[in-house]
Amino acid sequence: MCTSKASKSAAQPNSGLHADDKTGHALGISADREALGKKLFLEFLEFRRALTQESDRGCALFAAAYLDVCLENLLRRCFVENKKAKEDLFESQGPLSTFSAKIKMAYYLGKIAPSERKDLDTIRSIRNDFAHHAENIDFDNQSIRDRCSNLVHVWQEKDARPRGKYTASVSCILAKIHIETLKAMSPEEQAERQVPVEVKKQVRERMTAAIAQASDEKRNTA
Repeated sequence: MCTSKASKSAAQPNSGLHADDKTGHALGISADREALGKKLFLEFLEFRRALTQESDRGCALFAAAYLDVCLENLLRRCFVENKKAKEDLFESQGPLSTFSAKIKMAYYLGKIAPSERKDLDTIRSIRNDFAHHAENIDFDNQSIRDRCSNLVHVWQEKDARPRGKYTASVSCILAKIHIETLKAMSPEEQAERQVPVEVKKQVRERMTAAIAQASDEKRNTA
């Protein structure tokens, strides 16, 4: 990945952003959100500074990688707090191990809008072009330029540079992900429910009686 030292450090948001952070349980929701909001804001500024220093290839790869990590942090705050969540869901062949899968899950959980999902998929496809082509391409490549022109979350004029549109969309969607991360609260893990022995006995008796009745009815209609 063609990124600078600054971008490599910025590409890994503080570990306090994900569901393993129990600050909210200890200090209350408002204190947790205030602390988390400060972390997110400072990391956003660091990310934008680092992104500006990148080559076009580095910009595309770094931005997509950072969004990928931030989506994971958001999703982990939507799931039950469990130390195995990362291993089960996000690593190796886990169902949410890819950028594409994280985008879909965030959309279906109602964390991003359809237009934001569309822009994220465009950002992902541009990332893939830079990652999978050996030749020296940039944002002025016609295919990449056209996709940047179709990005929704931009504030520039139509004739603005494609890289500017790309980074604008990245910034807008990143801000939305951070907002949703602040709002998200992990659900409580379901408590184990022990079924009393007497209830199990009643269920067995009812099932046995139902099966016997069904067998009798089948014989009577034969």
